Formats: sequence, C-alpha cells, structure tokens
Amino acid sequence: MMHHRSLQPAVNLEELREIMDDNVALIQECFSDFLRELPGLTQALYRAVEEKDDASVERLAHKIKGSLQYLAAHAAAGQARELEELAKKGLESEYQPKLDALLTRCGELEAFIRDFGNLPPDRQSLT
Repeated sequence: MMHHRSLQPAVNLEELREIMDDNVALIQECFSDFLRELPGLTQALYRAVEEKDDASVERLAHKIKGSLQYLAAHAAAGQARELEELAKKGLESEYQPKLDALLTRCGELEAFIRDFGNLPPDRQSLT
C-alpha cells in the first residue's frame, strides 16, 4: 500500500502562534511534552485496538485528539476524532486502518516538530 504525503501541513503555524501567543519557548515545551507522551499513548492505543477494547480506544483517541488540537495539528486530530467515533459505534473492524492513518499523521507531526527544533532561533519566530 502506498502512502502519499499529505498536502495538509502537519501544523497550522498561524493558529499555533495565536494559541501560544507567539511564545517560541512555550511552543518548544509543548512539542517536547507531546513527543515524550506520544509513544506511551500510541502503544496503549495499539493494545486497545488489538484487544478490541472500545472504551479504551475511545478514551485514548480522545486524549490524543485533544493534544493534537492544542498543537493545531488538525489532520492528525481528525484521524484521532474518526477513531474515537468508530469506538463509540463499536466498529472494531475499522480500527486498524484508522489507527494506521493516525500513526502516519503523528509521524508527520513528529518530523515537523524535529525540523522546527533544528531551525535557527530567528526562523522559529513563525513570522
């Protein structure tokens, strides 16, 4: 199966700048927190999907969705929202493809965050 890189950016920088009041240190701190928490959340979500645990899939997808929305990562948040909705409906057969799509989007976000951290400080101002 071929994966096409999304045309939608991993993060809406203009919105993120607004959310964080253009505070680069705060943005970097939030990015770091997200990268630190993401592996545990995705591992737990993967287990919940494997075990067809609707309540856990819904709860974890909801939590990931909130973090992604806060980072203005709308494409990934949309995948998390769709997985959360599938869990509410108990559509377990559709979990795995949606989880794969979510993980792909989170990978794009992770790459964006790492690139952002490598920018010189004058380019991180987002302006």
